[in-house]
Amino acid sequence: MQTAQTTVSNTEVNETEVVRLLMDSGSQRTYITENLAKRLNLKKKVTEEITLVTFGADKPKTLRTQKVSLKIRLKDGICMLIDANVVPKITGSILRRPLQMDVCENMKYLCNNLQLADTLPSCLESSTVEILIGNDYYLDIILLQKIEIQQGLYLLGSKLR
Repeated sequence: MQTAQTTVSNTEVNETEVVRLLMDSGSQRTYITENLAKRLNLKKKVTEEITLVTFGADKPKTLRTQKVSLKIRLKDGICMLIDANVVPKITGSILRRPLQMDVCENMKYLCNNLQLADTLPSCLESSTVEILIGNDYYLDIILLQKIEIQQGLYLLGSKLR
């Protein structure tokens, strides 16, 4: 899955925060954690009832969720306005591993010469995902540019930092 770090903000007041997000073209909607929505002091617009089918689940789950608007900063400095459904949690902690630069000859070159949308950990670290960008905004953020690192592994261009 593609991750990125970017600045997100309240649409009305100057509440900003740098967060990690997950890009998921398989999700129909965009989601934000309750915790981040509270920290940014986001106003709830409407309440919706949505049906979630999660990986490995036997049955769909119905959830009442509120919709909020927020801004995400793109790498050109422009902010993109998005709507997101508020959920208690998007995923558990994600384990980020350092890259083995010797796996691929041009990996070190690419990592040193491209502006990546997320940081590269230097040691094993645990992190949280605060926003999941679904297919409703995925194609507005991901670019056509793709670089093959090794068979089946690609770097994708995006409008994020």
